[in-house]
Amino acid sequence: PVRPAQAAPVLAQPDLAHFREVAILLTSQRYLPTRSTQALGGGPDQDPVDLGGLELRLGLGPRSFLVLDSSAAARGKADGYMDVFLGLGCEVDLVASGRLRGVAKLMAGPAGGGNLDVGGGAAIKASLGLDARLGRSGLLSASAGYITAPSASFKARVLQVQAGRRFTFAAPSGPTAPADRTWAWTGWAFRPSFLRLTAPERRGEA
Repeated sequence: PVRPAQAAPVLAQPDLAHFREVAILLTSQRYLPTRSTQALGGGPDQDPVDLGGLELRLGLGPRSFLVLDSSAAARGKADGYMDVFLGLGCEVDLVASGRLRGVAKLMAGPAGGGNLDVGGGAAIKASLGLDARLGRSGLLSASAGYITAPSASFKARVLQVQAGRRFTFAAPSGPTAPADRTWAWTGWAFRPSFLRLTAPERRGEA
């Protein structure tokens, strides 16, 4: 007897209908300390702090994203200060085209240096702002917010402007291979490194 031909197994195809947006922005900020802020050596310290840095946004959904923000003091008495924040952001369309959006961010992370009284080094930063989407990938942002070190006197208003680019990546939202297929990571490289500071400068008691 002739056996009927069996159909070849069909592998599940990735569903590329789901896209994830990533944005990289150059950041310029100014911290304006409140009257309660003190220097490490004691006494009031309301001198503005100018910072430059980089922000990375990773889309989590249509209106939410993970944000990584890192900035360092560029000049002035707080030279040497740096903070690194991780948090969440959300956005809402202000016009039908989606070109102008309101953005809110809440972040926390380590901060210290520059003779600023940040206590154990933990700080919280929150902001509200506007995003303007230009062309296919451009992004301009302006925001105002507040930063505080819960265990110390450092508290400041935050003014921030940003400029960068948006990238969109297709992300599979369904099965992409049979269950018995192994997965492998490619395109990654790791390199050991060593950094030695020959003459570090101490500021205050830090």
